[in-house]
Amino acid sequence: GADGEIRWTTLLSELPDDIPILYDLNFEINQSIIQLDALCILQNKIVIFEIKNYSGNYTLVGDQWLSPSKKEMKSPLIQIKRNEPLIHQFLKRYQLPIPFEYHLIFVNPKFILYGAKPNENIIFPGQIPPYLDSLKKQTISPTLLHTKIIETLLNNHKNKLNMLVKPEYHYEELAKGVFCSKCCGRME
Repeated sequence: GADGEIRWTTLLSELPDDIPILYDLNFEINQSIIQLDALCILQNKIVIFEIKNYSGNYTLVGDQWLSPSKKEMKSPLIQIKRNEPLIHQFLKRYQLPIPFEYHLIFVNPKFILYGAKPNENIIFPGQIPPYLDSLKKQTISPTLLHTKIIETLLNNHKNKLNMLVKPEYHYEELAKGVFCSKCCGRME
């Protein structure tokens, strides 16, 4: 993970200096926590990057992702699908009228995904150079909206998110006794 993010940071450093780039942002939105590896603020949109440093031969069968050892794994696209509506809510809440794109970037040149269909959200290692070339052609004339976006993102960034929110309860409200591990019913 961290090595991939460092690699992506190095690649993004080749972009024009006037393109604002923010890294490793954490937010709490509607009691949900999101973490953004990197984002660029372009003239008319925000581009968000989720970085993966997977290595080896992965397989995609339908929506099922299989690791090199052929074990089913969580699809990395799930994080994007989960975060997109939260980002929409964040932008709306802070009155930031700008669209965004969300990309899953596989930075490790030793990564292969068999069975993948074209997906505009995924950028594979061989696609990174032309994608970066397209970003390098971007120019930005900063506006008040760009300043507001950057300030809002930085002001709402949480250095340390409380990943475990403890529910409030009172002892007398708790059910007492011995419970079945299968059905969770109270055992008499």
